Amino acid sequence: ILQSLDLEEKEVNNDLCLPHALNNQWVKLTQQQIRCFKLLLLGKTAKDIAQDMNLSFRTIQHYTATIYERLGLKNSRELIARYSYLTFN
Repeated sequence: ILQSLDLEEKEVNNDLCLPHALNNQWVKLTQQQIRCFKLLLLGKTAKDIAQDMNLSFRTIQHYTATIYERLGLKNSRELIARYSYLTFN
């Protein structure tokens, strides 16, 4: 499921919770947002993620904007820099 080098995240009822980039409060992501988050960590573009998840490009744009907002990030580069320590099985 989820392993971390720093143990800075947790799972609650199969939902992924991550620390906010600015205040370290726990942020819960939906299952679809988690899938999108994992693909963003791999460096995939919104277009690639839309194809992988069989969703529209616009839906993925909405997911990524929501993820960035919830985590206090501006873009995928910040997401990768902040959460690159995560590994997923």
